[in-house]
Amino acid sequence: MSNYIVSVIIVTRGYRDYIDACLNSLTGQGYRDMEIVVVDNSENEDFAKDIKERFPQINLYSAQGNLYYCAALNKGIGMSKGDLILCLNDDVILEKDFLAEALKALERDRKIGMVSAKLLRRDGKTIDSAGLFLSIWRSPLERGYGLKDTGQFEHQEYIFGVNGAAAFYRKEMLEDIRFGAEYFDSDFRIFYEDMDISWRAQRLGWKCYYTPKAIAYHIRGGTVRQQQGINQRYARHYLDDSLH
Repeated sequence: MSNYIVSVIIVTRGYRDYIDACLNSLTGQGYRDMEIVVVDNSENEDFAKDIKERFPQINLYSAQGNLYYCAALNKGIGMSKGDLILCLNDDVILEKDFLAEALKALERDRKIGMVSAKLLRRDGKTIDSAGLFLSIWRSPLERGYGLKDTGQFEHQEYIFGVNGAAAFYRKEMLEDIRFGAEYFDSDFRIFYEDMDISWRAQRLGWKCYYTPKAIAYHIRGGTVRQQQGINQRYARHYLDDSLH
């Protein structure tokens, strides 16, 4: 697996602090065989020029309008050449061994098409997601969401799905579940697309594996005031058009 290229797809709305931290965590990875594709939904020409100047190694696609998250991921995957795909929110920071540990998990079984990391909030103490599962009512839920990390999710195991903030996929699986030109169903725009893709993959016999050794941090780890403000600003960019 060490000879495989990992294509990292990041969708951004132009928050420089977010994307800088995310990209810096990628350039610090121990696993080096990767390409980085950034899909810029900011609709800001100055931001696109700035990010390309500061990170010349990235492949940048500047959308002419807001593609929303799913369509932007589809665009990025279409541009990629890797055998493995890591879809990242731009407000995620990876531990330096994230890719290496995710690859180890993927190697356990040829039918593992998805790998879930241990996703913490930025305080490093609160769980954001240890993967997805379905309730008895088939509603999508996050394992451990908002709980203090006490080591309760330290066992590697098969689970239902992977949180879309840091989702590691086998490209072969994505091709298998693709319909038309879409890997992610663009009708979802930005929410529950991760559960949908996990469900479709499971129905075709693909598996999802959780490893706590791959660790990432999500922006929801800020203070309540910071979190509310960031979420409101971030969501407004994506949702304003869909509310009319």
